[in-house]
Amino acid sequence: MKPIAILFFLLLCAPCRASEALSPFTGLAALRESYPANTLLVLMFSQPDCPYCDTVRSDFLLPLHNRQRDELIVRELKVGMGGEVVDQNGNSVSHKTLADRYGVSLFPSVLMLDLDGDVLDKPLVGISSTEFYGYYLDQAIDRALVDASQ
Repeated sequence: MKPIAILFFLLLCAPCRASEALSPFTGLAALRESYPANTLLVLMFSQPDCPYCDTVRSDFLLPLHNRQRDELIVRELKVGMGGEVVDQNGNSVSHKTLADRYGVSLFPSVLMLDLDGDVLDKPLVGISSTEFYGYYLDQAIDRALVDASQ
């Protein structure tokens, strides 16, 4: 009975990554209406049932989002889930179409965009090392913020 109680306790205490979510990306128009023009959009393209996407989301982007920095917005676009978003021209496009426009074919891919949809730094594609990913993300954000403020 004791091993079952320990297992039950561990299950209750373990973080549930699947329930942690970033705000979904719905399009640039809504963001332009709500945020200053020099705001940076950190946009993760992900896929369902992607453990690497879960790691980037829970270990790096959710903490970044929870810090609530005024100069950046963190959103997620789940490619393969269906649905549409409004592109920078005001047209409804599928998640896959938007991913294709940005050259996203591997997941997770994190892009730094201005609110016009322009890419401000090279994307972070995949995750090869959790030890260095935070550093790479911080560097990409810092470079993109400089570009966004000009």
